[in-house]
Amino acid sequence: MSIFKKCFALVAAGLAITSAFAQKPTAVKGLMWKATSGTSSIYMVGSIHIGSPKMYPLPSQYDEAFKRAKAVVVEADVNHIDPSMVATLMSDGMYSGDDNLFKHVSPDVAKQIRQFCKANPEFSEERFGQFKPWMASMMIEVAPALKSGMKVNLGIDEHFMSLATKAKKPIVEAESVDFQLKLLTSIPPDEQNDMLKDALKGQHDMKEGMGKLVSQWVAGDAASLTKEFIKEKPTKFDHRILLDRNPHMADVAEGFLKKKEPCLFIVGAAHLLGPDGVVSILKKRGYTVTQVKGPIGS
Repeated sequence: MSIFKKCFALVAAGLAITSAFAQKPTAVKGLMWKATSGTSSIYMVGSIHIGSPKMYPLPSQYDEAFKRAKAVVVEADVNHIDPSMVATLMSDGMYSGDDNLFKHVSPDVAKQIRQFCKANPEFSEERFGQFKPWMASMMIEVAPALKSGMKVNLGIDEHFMSLATKAKKPIVEAESVDFQLKLLTSIPPDEQNDMLKDALKGQHDMKEGMGKLVSQWVAGDAASLTKEFIKEKPTKFDHRILLDRNPHMADVAEGFLKKKEPCLFIVGAAHLLGPDGVVSILKKRGYTVTQVKGPIGS
């Protein structure tokens, strides 16, 4: 998988890095909700986008929800990317000519970047220096997952997109790769630099932190995950990257309910959680939404 495909896959990951360390597949519950309105219902899954073989097989409710679905809805279909987007990624996510990342950061940050590259030899300083801050921060965040054996193609959305393709079920984008790419490239320079500093600061705790989040996901512990993902006082960046996108996602889910078209709706877990998440939005709109923690009845 090319570095560009990895980046696009990360863009489609709800912009929140997670992984999977489930020790016993039979214990997996995951994050799934059933939203209903009269005789119409859909199943919504909080996605883990970088997965491990230890996650599989998924519990029976996932298979049953997929069988009932007329379509699989994801944030963005990273398997069908227009070639023009690669050009956009290179122009908006990478420096050109003699310009590079080290010319846009403080000496202390530059030192930390060099230390990261030394610890991750797949990233040479020259290569990493081509990334603009937003892309560099994503690479820093995902490196621990990839080094520990996590793979994008084992993510929850990738898993069901593959099944949908084989079953010839439609794959519907709630957003698009183009939308998410533009969202990232429009982040102001000061916020990009903050992203990079936060990624460097947290890189050493990333593996342990992901393990904790995944344990909570495996247990279906929505309350604990909400505390991890959702801040009491979200910043402008939190709104831009997460909260401001939720109403549109809820619109898409609601559209399937109104059409009485069952679907498997899969978005980043953080988008479903909290008072401003998709689950809460749909409840406020009058729909019945309940978490699914076991087999789906007839």
